[in-house]
Amino acid sequence: MSYARYAAVQASVEGPREREIRAFATVTRALTEAEAYTRAAPDYAAKRMSALHKNIRLWALLQADLLHDGNALPAQLKALLISLAIFAQKRSNAAMTDDSSLRSLIDLNQDMAEALAAQRQAHRAVPAVPGQGTATAA
Repeated sequence: MSYARYAAVQASVEGPREREIRAFATVTRALTEAEAYTRAAPDYAAKRMSALHKNIRLWALLQADLLHDGNALPAQLKALLISLAIFAQKRSNAAMTDDSSLRSLIDLNQDMAEALAAQRQAHRAVPAVPGQGTATAA
């Protein structure tokens, strides 16, 4: 199966929350691999830059979504998440030049993925209201 067909099938069966979780997991894996990569390797800088660029893009997309008029999250939560997005982007940019540890970015991304997964589970666990059918996950 071609990648395009696979992506289309995956998008049709995967909800937005699952895509967010998968995006954080994918970028976190890239950051973790870059962190573990030996600095002496010839492609160390490229691997690190690629992972950091992916992290910046992920957080920029999240920030853009949070700033969109249609985003229904509570204002206080949006403000907190926007602050995290700004931190993640600034820290990623700094890590491109200072060769520092990526641990804070890895931890932040892992925390986000875990929070999204917990939210998904909590949403699925909502009991049905009598007389209104069954509860479904979005």
